[in-house]
Amino acid sequence: MKKHAVYMLAVIFILFTSLFSASSFSQGDKLIAHWRDRPPYIFKDNNDQIKGVMVELLEEAVKQLGYELEWQDVPFAQSLQQVKRMKPVIVPRVRKTEEREAFVKYLGPIGYARTRVLFLVHKSDKHLLGSYEDLYKYLIGVKRGTTYNDKFDKDPRIKKIVSIDDKNMVQMFKGGRFKIMAIADLVSIQTALNNAGIDDYVFASYIIYNEGSGYYFGVPKTSELEKVYDNLNDILADMMAKGETKKFFERYGLGDTVWFDEDNLVTN
Repeated sequence: MKKHAVYMLAVIFILFTSLFSASSFSQGDKLIAHWRDRPPYIFKDNNDQIKGVMVELLEEAVKQLGYELEWQDVPFAQSLQQVKRMKPVIVPRVRKTEEREAFVKYLGPIGYARTRVLFLVHKSDKHLLGSYEDLYKYLIGVKRGTTYNDKFDKDPRIKKIVSIDDKNMVQMFKGGRFKIMAIADLVSIQTALNNAGIDDYVFASYIIYNEGSGYYFGVPKTSELEKVYDNLNDILADMMAKGETKKFFERYGLGDTVWFDEDNLVTN
């Protein structure tokens, strides 16, 4: 009787192990990536399909790696928290910062560009902002998790009100929660303004210009898929070296604003 019980336990254990292994294998063939609305880099089209420069480029690289890609709708701040907790996720368009270096492994770059911070105001307030010091006088609308400029981000004298996304931010602007909105993603915020039917806005003459930086995908520095991410990075580097990445930016009209050689960071 005891032998029969031991035999049955062994059979159950083997079946459980087999099912677990099969489940792990099926999950192992799929990589998880997060998306949020950042046209033309990441967005959802009229057919409810995830599109954009970094979407199509990542899908091509993952395909070459022999994996499938699953997109999940996750706000950027939550994406960073998952990366910090070493969850195996890929987050497109993660800018390098000193704080993120501690927990983010950067895949890429897949291109380089200079960024700038624009400041959006109502048309009647077009002369509100003429210098950096003017930022101290007003409440500035910013988006949670967005990197604007090192000085601006860390300046304790600038009073900021944080929104969760572009849609929330334009509604707060329309409702008078703040007079000045800091903009890092121009196309994305213009899309949100158009969707909300807001046309009472202009950009202030004052602009913050950043140094040249790369476009990266962010993954955890340590995770169960560390080797897979290393192999994915090799494929992205190979695509960059062969000039294949440029076609993805050109497809979305960004060929003239992005370059693909780090040496040009000084001259362009």
